[in-house]
Amino acid sequence: MGDTISSGRWRRSINGSAPLSETSVSITCRRLSFCRGGCCAAAARLLLSIVTLLCLGLVEEGLSGELSDREEDGLVGPVRSVETKESLLVQIDRYDAQGRVVERMQGGLDTMPGLWPLRFSYHYDQTGRLQSEVVTDAKGDLVKETRMAYDARGHRSAEVAAWGDGTFENASLYEYDQAGLKIRGLHYNAVQVINRNLFTYDEHGRVIGERFERNYRYDAVGNQVATSDRFDAGHALVLTYDDQGRVGTKHVSDLRGRREGRSEFRYDDHGNQIEEAFYDALGRLTDRKTYRYDYDAVGNWTKETFERWESVDGGERLKQAHVRERTIVYHDATCKFSPSPSPTPVERR
Repeated sequence: MGDTISSGRWRRSINGSAPLSETSVSITCRRLSFCRGGCCAAAARLLLSIVTLLCLGLVEEGLSGELSDREEDGLVGPVRSVETKESLLVQIDRYDAQGRVVERMQGGLDTMPGLWPLRFSYHYDQTGRLQSEVVTDAKGDLVKETRMAYDARGHRSAEVAAWGDGTFENASLYEYDQAGLKIRGLHYNAVQVINRNLFTYDEHGRVIGERFERNYRYDAVGNQVATSDRFDAGHALVLTYDDQGRVGTKHVSDLRGRREGRSEFRYDDHGNQIEEAFYDALGRLTDRKTYRYDYDAVGNWTKETFERWESVDGGERLKQAHVRERTIVYHDATCKFSPSPSPTPVERR
């Protein structure tokens, strides 16, 4: 999906280490109109073909992957809910006893009348498989909806999203190898505006390479200027891992293999990233991201202090800093609820 309000994985941005970015929504089997984002009859045919498969049951709906939503969000233990505060933003994630996300609320200290808080609702079938994600605003009006489809092996094969007025937002298609590893993703944001991701893996099933390709380019001020039938814009990543299976380095190049830079990572005893150092194509340190954590007794962080340092004249200068705080509530053994233990600082080396 695109880098807009689009993917149920927005939660990973505020709970994980990435910056805030995304949200997602689904479509129902109803007549849709197509006018937003330059979409036309071709986009309509694409979307309606996927919707038809969903409605007719020709693409099976199911659940893919071994990790629960809670685990994918980097949480340990029987977490019931997480309230995360960052600057003017507040997000609350709620999980059931199986670790599935059931609701998400996004708001802010300075609320936007009629919009915030946004409510994300997740719908599952009787076997626990995710059916759709629906986003509504503070008035209860539909903002966006996304429906997911799965192949016969249970791998997610398609996602289709539409805005509350029924207009097309985006669609994604996925392909897997015989081992069940995702090898390709196609993301349609408008007619002939396509992003493509290609993945390669090592013998342990870990991603060691990814190509981010697109068939369009931008001008100097960031406006999309042209599309083509070739995916010749973008970049490629090569990942290496340390002895504990964590990403140790990330090498970035253009699609022709010319080096653009690399990142090196360090982690604490809980496995959370505490540093990312950036180097240019000549191996010179350009800047660093650092993270410091306070943890509760279960092992989840309750406070994250982020700093970004820029290399200047042989030294470093603080470029950016912010703090995120989390209040965590746990399920107890009988699925009743108990408060999070008091935060305990972790010793750092």
